Amino acid sequence: MKAYIKSITLLLILVSISCKKQTTGSSGTNRNSSFSALVNSVNWPPYQNNFTTVLFNETDTLGINTNHLVIGLSSASSTGVGLEQILINAIKSPNSPILTGEEFFGYTSSDSTRFMLGAYNTTNISGDVMLSESDTNAYLRITKHDLTNKVISGEFWFESIDNDNNVYSITQGVFTDIKYD
Repeated sequence: MKAYIKSITLLLILVSISCKKQTTGSSGTNRNSSFSALVNSVNWPPYQNNFTTVLFNETDTLGINTNHLVIGLSSASSTGVGLEQILINAIKSPNSPILTGEEFFGYTSSDSTRFMLGAYNTTNISGDVMLSESDTNAYLRITKHDLTNKVISGEFWFESIDNDNNVYSITQGVFTDIKYD
């Protein structure tokens, strides 16, 4: 499962780099979008509310269709040098829409049909990337999903662990009226 999570995390990073959506008020339909979270009890402000939001469907190696909701945000590093990123991936199978009121928990082998992955990543000025990912200690609740207008809101938290066993506690996460295509 760790290899799958690492693959998804890398996919999320690539998606977030290549599919940025500006929601900073210059776009009338997205100006009310917001995102907030604490990282290790410190307020984490996203950089200009620059969201990456993707809802996609894929068929896994067993031929099962799964829906993925990916939300990614970047922020200037708290140290003032580099970039920080929070990524959320809700995964649901078999193929059915992600609905208002649904809850997603960290991956467990007893329920591999609906789970949530979280990642907290940093990049320093030299371009060195530190990846951390959640395991079973994660939660996401969809508070609103307007399928017609493609707008989603939710609450989340997760603990993310990097290769050096540093723990990043992402708490009080809220995203509101995030638009996707």
